[in-house]
Amino acid sequence: MIRMIATDLDGTLLSIGSALPEENVRALQRAMEAGVQVVLCSGRMLEATLPIAQAIGVNAPMVLFNGSMVYDCAAERTLHSRCIPRETALAVLRAIEARGAYVQAFPGRGYYFEAATEHTQVYQNKISVVGSAVGKKLSDWLETDVYKLLCIGTPEETNRIARELGELFPEVSFVKSSQTYLEIVARGVDKADGLRAVSAVTGIGPEEILAFGDEQNDLPMLAYAGTGYAMENAPEEVRRQARFIAPRNSECGLAKIVNLYLNEGRMGRG
Repeated sequence: MIRMIATDLDGTLLSIGSALPEENVRALQRAMEAGVQVVLCSGRMLEATLPIAQAIGVNAPMVLFNGSMVYDCAAERTLHSRCIPRETALAVLRAIEARGAYVQAFPGRGYYFEAATEHTQVYQNKISVVGSAVGKKLSDWLETDVYKLLCIGTPEETNRIARELGELFPEVSFVKSSQTYLEIVARGVDKADGLRAVSAVTGIGPEEILAFGDEQNDLPMLAYAGTGYAMENAPEEVRRQARFIAPRNSECGLAKIVNLYLNEGRMGRG
């Protein structure tokens, strides 16, 4: 019996243009009425995830920064966190900057970059949160640990940086959340790690979790959950590794699967 739904946001729960379809909202609310816990699992930070959580009325903690933070909306507190230590983050930043790539730092609230570019505008429009330019290299500015770094560039550029820096910095993980976004978090941190922390709080085991995702950074979560669906719009490599395929995010594929499980009596308090 499914007692928890864990879902990625961009490309999964959200439709084209980062819109939140009403059909998906209704399906998740219907699941919660049946006693199911709904967990949002995203690479996004709190400020970019909270409006979505509030629109749905989620009843469980959220997994943020690709698993670096688990946040309880109801209690307004962090339940679990793992950051990249400042010295490691500085070394990674210097390596990215030396390659001329655009990068953002996420020390907690807000996100920061050297100077605004086209990448900044696209990202800002996507998450509806304005970041801050610091006017100098991030490696000359950062004074704290960070939950994550985000390198944005062409698929070829981000793939090359992941390959080269992965060999130089084994203490951090490099994972794609889209063709152009390279997420950098502490080694061992991923959405499955965050979901385990939620499971510990709720007492719901992996075999009772239904998960949805569409990108490389979702694969650990899909593998951890007893039932993991990749969206039909996911890259082929992600679909190939998933056990099940849901219809496209633009077709409200999440709602279709959730409603199917509810109608068949496979989801709820049991």
